[in-house]
Amino acid sequence: MHLLRSAYFASIEHVDRQIGRILAAIPANTLVIYLSDHGDMLGDHYLFHKRAPYEASARIPMIIRMPPALAQPPRRILQAVELMDVMPTVLDILKIPPPPQGIDGVSLMPLIAGKTIERRYIHGENARLPPARSSFHFITDGSWKYVWFPESASEQLFHLDSDPGESTDLANDSGSSSVVYAMRDLMVQVLRGRSNLTNGRRLNI
Repeated sequence: MHLLRSAYFASIEHVDRQIGRILAAIPANTLVIYLSDHGDMLGDHYLFHKRAPYEASARIPMIIRMPPALAQPPRRILQAVELMDVMPTVLDILKIPPPPQGIDGVSLMPLIAGKTIERRYIHGENARLPPARSSFHFITDGSWKYVWFPESASEQLFHLDSDPGESTDLANDSGSSSVVYAMRDLMVQVLRGRSNLTNGRRLNI
C-alpha cells in the first residue's frame, strides 16, 4: 500500500511540475482550467482504481485561473459543481450565448464572483461493469451524499462536512432518517423514466 501511494503521489508531483512549466510559458491573459475526470481509491474502503461513488474517486480538483482583466479575489468554492459546468462557464467568460437547448451544466461565473447558483445537488452514476457492485448512483449537495447500489438495492448516506472520509454510513441511523427520505426522493426524481436500472429491485420512498 505504501509503495502504491508513493508512486501515485510521485506521478501527481511530476504532473504538477509540468503544469508549472506550461503556466510559465503561456500568455498571462490565458484562461486556465485545471481538472481531472476521476481519482483513485488507493485502498480507501478496501477498493482500488476508479468506478466508486466515494470521494477519493468521485471528487476531483477544479482550479480556474482567470485572465487578469477578469480576475477575482482567490476563493475556495465549496458548492458541488461538475464537469458539465465547464463549457457554459467558458462560453460565459467569452460572452458567447450558449445553445438554446441541450445544456445540462451551468456557468460557474456567479460562484467565481462570490455569489451563488441555483442548484440543489449533483448526480453521479456508473454503469454495471465488473467487479461486482460496480453499478451505482449518488446524489450530493456538497454536505451530504446519498449512494444507491441497484444490484443489491442497498443505500448509504454520508455527512461529508463532519465525515469527509465517508467512514460512517448513516443510512440506518434514526437521527438521519429525514435526510435519507429527502435524498431518496431526489434520486427517484432523477431516475424516473429510466428502464433496466434495478434487475427487478425497487428504490422505494
